[in-house]
Amino acid sequence: MHTEGPAGSQHSHATLNLPLLLASNPAHMYRLGPTEPIQIRAATRPQQGVARVTVGNAGAGDMVSIAAELVPETRRYDWMQRKFQPQRQTTDAPIAGHATQVIDVLVGAGCGPDTTLVRLRLYSTTQSANVPADDVLVDTCG
Repeated sequence: MHTEGPAGSQHSHATLNLPLLLASNPAHMYRLGPTEPIQIRAATRPQQGVARVTVGNAGAGDMVSIAAELVPETRRYDWMQRKFQPQRQTTDAPIAGHATQVIDVLVGAGCGPDTTLVRLRLYSTTQSANVPADDVLVDTCG
């Protein structure tokens, strides 16, 4: 740590302790980076093993697919650093311009240990291959 004192800049090897409180997001969704005109707006768990994803499109009509993986609870706050290993991917589905589309994704989502957090990546045919238009973590039981 560097401080400015009467004798000028001073260096210290002391540890700086900052209090940190990690809490759940009230919206139950965490987003990685800026989004494109097409994005995941919400996701719920209507039944065991299904994530119901609401996709919003503020641009022109497109074709989209969604890839999903379960994320362990211990990775809730650093999920974006984890290598994405999708367990399911939907087939391409059309979405009209300036519209909302609901897509069901079969994934082991539940309300038990390590089954509530689902990472969803939205792919668009207008994006480069393997570059998601949106990347979110959703707590489906929140």
